[in-house]
Amino acid sequence: MSFTLRCDSCSNDIEMFDIVDTGRKLRVHPGSVQRYRRFGQLDGTSIQRGLYFTAKQIGEFKPEIPKEVETE
Repeated sequence: MSFTLRCDSCSNDIEMFDIVDTGRKLRVHPGSVQRYRRFGQLDGTSIQRGLYFTAKQIGEFKPEIPKEVETE
Protein backbone atom coordinates (compact mmCIF):
# COMPACT_ATOMS: atom_id res chain seq x y z
CA MET A 1 0.00 0.00 0.00
CA SER A 2 1.30 3.41 -0.84
CA PHE A 3 -0.05 6.84 -0.03
CA THR A 4 0.88 10.48 -0.46
CA LEU A 5 1.74 12.95 2.30
CA ARG A 6 1.79 16.71 1.84
CA CYS A 7 4.70 18.49 3.51
CA ASP A 8 3.41 21.34 5.73
CA SER A 9 6.47 23.53 5.26
CA CYS A 10 6.96 23.28 1.48
CA SER A 11 3.61 21.88 0.23
CA ASN A 12 5.34 19.12 -1.76
CA ASP A 13 3.66 15.73 -2.08
CA ILE A 14 5.74 12.78 -0.88
CA GLU A 15 4.74 9.26 -1.91
CA MET A 16 5.28 6.69 0.84
CA PHE A 17 5.56 2.92 0.29
CA ASP A 18 4.95 0.18 2.85
CA ILE A 19 7.23 -2.80 3.45
CA VAL A 20 5.52 -5.00 0.82
CA ASP A 21 5.71 -2.36 -1.94
CA THR A 22 9.29 -1.55 -0.99
CA GLY A 23 10.18 -5.25 -1.20
CA ARG A 24 8.65 -5.42 -4.67
CA LYS A 25 10.62 -2.39 -5.84
CA LEU A 26 13.87 -3.82 -4.43
CA ARG A 27 13.00 -7.38 -5.55
CA VAL A 28 13.49 -8.81 -2.07
CA HIS A 29 11.23 -10.40 0.54
CA PRO A 30 9.46 -7.96 2.92
CA GLY A 31 11.36 -9.59 5.80
CA SER A 32 14.61 -8.51 4.14
CA VAL A 33 13.31 -4.92 4.03
CA GLN A 34 12.69 -5.07 7.79
CA ARG A 35 16.18 -6.50 8.33
CA TYR A 36 17.82 -3.78 6.21
CA ARG A 37 15.96 -1.17 8.29
CA ARG A 38 16.88 -2.82 11.60
CA PHE A 39 20.58 -2.91 10.70
CA GLY A 40 20.59 0.70 9.46
CA GLN A 41 21.10 -0.07 5.76
CA LEU A 42 17.75 1.41 4.70
CA ASP A 43 16.18 4.55 6.14
CA GLY A 44 12.45 4.49 6.79
CA THR A 45 9.76 6.30 8.73
CA SER A 46 7.47 4.80 11.36
CA ILE A 47 3.92 6.08 11.03
CA GLN A 48 1.47 4.73 13.61
CA ARG A 49 2.00 0.96 13.45
CA GLY A 50 3.59 0.82 10.00
CA LEU A 51 6.99 1.36 8.45
CA TYR A 52 7.14 3.43 5.27
CA PHE A 53 9.79 4.47 2.76
CA THR A 54 10.02 7.26 0.19
CA ALA A 55 11.01 6.69 -3.43
CA LYS A 56 14.23 8.59 -2.71
CA GLN A 57 15.12 6.28 0.19
CA ILE A 58 14.41 3.22 -1.95
CA GLY A 59 16.47 4.60 -4.84
CA GLU A 60 19.46 5.38 -2.62
CA PHE A 61 19.52 1.89 -1.07
CA LYS A 62 22.71 -0.09 -1.70
CA PRO A 63 22.79 -3.45 0.11
CA GLU A 64 25.99 -4.30 1.94
CA ILE A 65 27.31 -7.77 1.11
CA PRO A 66 28.69 -9.60 4.17
CA LYS A 67 32.40 -10.48 3.84
CA GLU A 68 31.76 -14.23 4.12
CA VAL A 69 29.48 -14.04 1.05
CA GLU A 70 31.87 -12.06 -1.16
CA THR A 71 33.54 -14.09 -3.90
CA GLU A 72 37.14 -13.79 -4.97
